[in-house]
Amino acid sequence: MISNTKITAGDLMRSKLITLHPKDKLERVKQIFDDYSFRHIPIVVGGKVQGIISKSDFLHIEGTSRDSFDKFLNSKRFKMHTVDEYMKAEVVCCKLDTPLLNLTKLFLANEIHSVLVVDDEELVGIVTPQDILRWLHNEIE
Repeated sequence: MISNTKITAGDLMRSKLITLHPKDKLERVKQIFDDYSFRHIPIVVGGKVQGIISKSDFLHIEGTSRDSFDKFLNSKRFKMHTVDEYMKAEVVCCKLDTPLLNLTKLFLANEIHSVLVVDDEELVGIVTPQDILRWLHNEIE
């Protein structure tokens, strides 16, 4: 039965992450979101979580480019501004052994789309609702 599962954040998380430093330029954020299917990029210094930037937040920053001049302005802005100016510093984290039920409560209570997984305050992975749905799909298939 799913309610009695022993599945934890460590079982569900993805550990192959691309992270950024708070002083990285926004052009690096754009490059990552353009090149990979990630929707969240953790911001880390010395393994410790400092913040997160989501693709939806970045798209809001990027705005709608109506013409080549808008794209030109964005490219200049992305070279000037750093991640720490736009990242969310308040990040919901959990431990490797956080049970699935508690993890789902974090998502629902905070209305978020990612939870960072830490071990001794060091980032080790990320869990998204998609990861939980993938596990659930495999369980009921």
